[in-house]
Amino acid sequence: MDFNINSLKLDKAYTNGYRDKYNTQCSCEQCQLFRESFEADYPCAAKFLLQFGIDIQFPIEIMDCGIDDQTLKRGYTVYYAVKGCLPKEKMVTNIDGIDAIMRSNEIADESYANTNMDKPFFIIELNNIFLCDNKAVFEDALHTGREVEFHYGADYYFLSRNQRNQWYIYCEQTKITETYNSSQKLLEKARVGGIDINTIWNDIVIDYLL
Repeated sequence: MDFNINSLKLDKAYTNGYRDKYNTQCSCEQCQLFRESFEADYPCAAKFLLQFGIDIQFPIEIMDCGIDDQTLKRGYTVYYAVKGCLPKEKMVTNIDGIDAIMRSNEIADESYANTNMDKPFFIIELNNIFLCDNKAVFEDALHTGREVEFHYGADYYFLSRNQRNQWYIYCEQTKITETYNSSQKLLEKARVGGIDINTIWNDIVIDYLL
């Protein structure tokens, strides 16, 4: 980044308290996941935003991009509004692997049609955010008939469906197979290493979707 944030004229108090026309935080699982996980998973990006006075919990938009086939994580693009001026209309940098694109109010509508913040302002767009959402990956795999290879700790597992149309989880180390009559039962009752799967979603590592 070719400027010093401290050299900018920013109204951090205005920025911190700013809410767009969507004043109530979305309560969907995907938006909650972003608010719960972003700062811990991307500490440098969070620190970058805080320097502008941004309240990380209140983006003006959280865009859920679905499960990414490469990372097997949920992808996001998010937007924040900042009260202040940039040294030029558009600037791009990268923090924590996230592309951060900053646009002044003159070209802000390239990405977000902000209509409420008093000028001057600029929009920060963050792309390529990927957060762990293993439960959603499993749900999608079960509903579409895909198989999952994953591990938890030192043990490796295989999730698939047998000829009786029953779902099962097989452990390579113990040779134990647990069978469930439906995908919903698996999600509700499955145990991995003797532990309720619903308590360890974020500790599971998905290796492959087949």
